Amino acid sequence: MIRHSVVLLEPVLTQLEMHRHLENDLKYRVPINGEPVKITSLRLRTFLTKGLTCAHCGLRASFFAIERNKGSRDPIYHLNLYGIDDGKEILFTQDHIVARSQGGADSLSNSQTLCSKCNTLKSVAEAKAGQKRKKT
Repeated sequence: MIRHSVVLLEPVLTQLEMHRHLENDLKYRVPINGEPVKITSLRLRTFLTKGLTCAHCGLRASFFAIERNKGSRDPIYHLNLYGIDDGKEILFTQDHIVARSQGGADSLSNSQTLCSKCNTLKSVAEAKAGQKRKKT
């Protein structure tokens, strides 16, 4: 991941709220710290409406980072949400409450905020439960 800069929570949340009506315009970008950043994704809308705290462990997000994928041909930056746990940055994710593979919708009503640690644990638990269902 290539990091451009770190941004406090409030300025980004203000931008998200101001542009909430553009949620269907997936190409809309707003300059943040000098970079045009996409702010209409379901992931960011989940953080805005469902909160900045992991629904499982309660870790609270601390900041947004303007980043892009290393080696990507797409030069556009995006916002990632991070919290700090034991001095380490923890990425936050938009999780489908009912997995899409289990018929869950790709919608705000089926989304929650999870830290990447809890999201990984949930994925492992869902995979094990799926394996048990197949065996019976």
